[in-house]
Parts: sequence; structure tokens; C-alpha cells
Amino acid sequence: MLITDTTQRLGISTMTHLFLQTFFCGDWYGKSITDELEWVVKELTYEEPDKKLMMELRIGLCHGGYVQNKTDVMFTYAMQKLVEFYGLPLYKAKKICRRLQSLLPENSNKN
Repeated sequence: MLITDTTQRLGISTMTHLFLQTFFCGDWYGKSITDELEWVVKELTYEEPDKKLMMELRIGLCHGGYVQNKTDVMFTYAMQKLVEFYGLPLYKAKKICRRLQSLLPENSNKN
């Protein structure tokens, strides 16, 4: 099967939705899904993560209702889940959360 840009975007969009649901809403999809999400986590630790992934995360964070008025609390929760699910050192989990926070519009970072 030929993977088109649209197919790739839908795949990335689905994975970012599952990632955001897991780390900001507390949804639990089981080991098979969290294993599949590991590439998202790993990508977010790189100096320059995939641009398409970052675009989908920005869209999800800005328009998906994952973070609203409690961004500090939500990012702390997400950080804990990254450490728990993937055994990341705290500094890497913080790096991912700071990167995700940077995707939010400026005024939504404040409580």
C-alpha cells in the first residue's frame, strides 16, 4: 500500500490524540498502545522533533481541550506519567513537558 501524505497525517494525528489523552486526561489504553506511543515520547526528546508531529501536537493542544486553566497541574501530571509509563528520567520528562507547553498560545500558560 502506498502511504500518502494524507494517510501519514491521519496516522500522526491519531497517535498524537492518543498521546494527549493518555498524558493529559489519564486515559489508559493498555500496554500495546503505550508501546506504540513510545516513538512519540522518543521523538519529543530529540533536539529537533519531527515537524509534522509537532504541528499535530500544537493543533491538539490548542484546539483539543486537553489543557485549559490548569496547565501547570496538567503538565505535572503528564510529567509523572512519562516517568511512570516509560521510565524516563525526570529531566527528560520535564524537557518534553516544556516543549509541549511552548506549543500553547502565550496566554494559556498562566493559571
